[in-house]
Amino acid sequence: MENDDPVSYEGVSPGVPVQTRDGTQFGSLEHVLEVPELDVFEGIVVSTQAGLRFVAADQVAAITVGSIRCDLDLAEAQRLEP
Repeated sequence: MENDDPVSYEGVSPGVPVQTRDGTQFGSLEHVLEVPELDVFEGIVVSTQAGLRFVAADQVAAITVGSIRCDLDLAEAQRLEP
């Protein structure tokens, strides 16, 4: 059962599924990009079948214990930059 309890970017675990806005998984969390000194969340690096991809913080809609949901459709997710 997926856990939908929200967490901050500091509490999410590598390996959780990363999904499009409609819930389609397109990868898993590799790591979070942050500036710890400034407490700034820059985005996430996602492991996909095509390799590592970057999702900017403003494209991350929700972070929960069990998944990360992005504000992207599948076509947009497949066009993310390495």
